[in-house]
Amino acid sequence: MKFYTLFSLFTAMASALPVSDEQPHALEARQSSNRNDLERGSSAACPRVIFIYARATGEPGNMNKGTSAGPAVARVLEAKYRNAVWVQGVGGAYRADLLSNLQPAGASGPAIAEARRLLDLAASKCPSARVVTGGYSQGSAVEAKYRNAVWVQGVGGAYRADLLSNLQAAGASAAAIAEARRLLDLAASKCPSARVVTGGYSQGSAVMAGALGGASQRTKSQVQGVVLFGYTRNAQSGGRVPGFPVERTRVFCRAGDMVCRGSLMVGPAHFGYAGDAAGPAPQFLLQRIGA
Repeated sequence: MKFYTLFSLFTAMASALPVSDEQPHALEARQSSNRNDLERGSSAACPRVIFIYARATGEPGNMNKGTSAGPAVARVLEAKYRNAVWVQGVGGAYRADLLSNLQPAGASGPAIAEARRLLDLAASKCPSARVVTGGYSQGSAVEAKYRNAVWVQGVGGAYRADLLSNLQAAGASAAAIAEARRLLDLAASKCPSARVVTGGYSQGSAVMAGALGGASQRTKSQVQGVVLFGYTRNAQSGGRVPGFPVERTRVFCRAGDMVCRGSLMVGPAHFGYAGDAAGPAPQFLLQRIGA
């Protein structure tokens, strides 16, 4: 019976892995099954949000891509913060001509008036925005700081997303859980002011639940929310992450998904989380972030 269960799990995973039909994106990160923004990012340029995700059994890379749950959540978060900065050049009456340098103010009256008009426009159109001004180099530095307002990090390394690790007592190997916890700790030490959100799908949900449950209080306090899809420890843990606040947890278990009932029997319902990953899950995280 156990062999049949494992065979069914393997067959379902292999046949139902999503295939992306996205058009090529300019960003290499969106084309890859791996995301390592946290590992590679500089503490001098921390983002507002860090999303750490553990993929399902058999999914490629450390994140997967296309229509799978993790990339779907990441796309919503990145889209939310993609336009965190508006950049406006001063044109119109400001011609940047040579002779205007000889004016008493170092520029023409109409040029200064145009710049003032844009400042007033910012104040009236976006009264809650923080406005900074300056020359080209300062403007580019400000834009660069906020352009990547979200870092996305998959759990890889010791987490192999292999089939047999589902049989472990925690639903995943101790090494995989330790790797996820290491990334949570890295986020806390590298970017203590960032808001961390996490997620996991299938075996990845057990990985993330184990990591959060055993994390330090400091690390837990930085994690604003977790979303779990097809939570393999759902029945055993009473629909929550042991040791982590219930109000920061959202579990998605589809009707008919036997995995959520404590079984390793995988059926079609276990692959029905695309809608949750594109809608309710990231919206919950955004609410927790305080966007």
